[in-house]
Amino acid sequence: MKNRNLIFPIILVFIVVNGVIIALRSRLQSGGFDQSVLIWGNLFLFALSIISYNLNKKALKAEKTAGFLKYFYLGFLIKFFVVIAAVAIYAISVPHINKPAILTCMGLYLVYTFIETRQLLKESKQKDV
Repeated sequence: MKNRNLIFPIILVFIVVNGVIIALRSRLQSGGFDQSVLIWGNLFLFALSIISYNLNKKALKAEKTAGFLKYFYLGFLIKFFVVIAAVAIYAISVPHINKPAILTCMGLYLVYTFIETRQLLKESKQKDV
């Protein structure tokens, strides 16, 4: 139950962002944003955040520093290189790159990273990590 409470803010951000994207569809399109890029980017970042959160949670449980560093850097590297690969695939596969949507997804990356880090810090302060 505690794990669900700690992961809830990540899920909440995902739902709220998708709701805003859907609700403001016409305004976003008139502003030059591609709704599908925003929704898929949000889904992609949500999934990566869940994976990274679980790896970092394992890092907190590691008894040795080497174990902690292994999981911590694994989570970071997976997130980093998968995001780079996704942006590269997007850039290659479409004739026109939607810069406003990509920049918004970069902002969402920061939001998800901030929330993930905050939740992990809360979890690290609990006695029964």
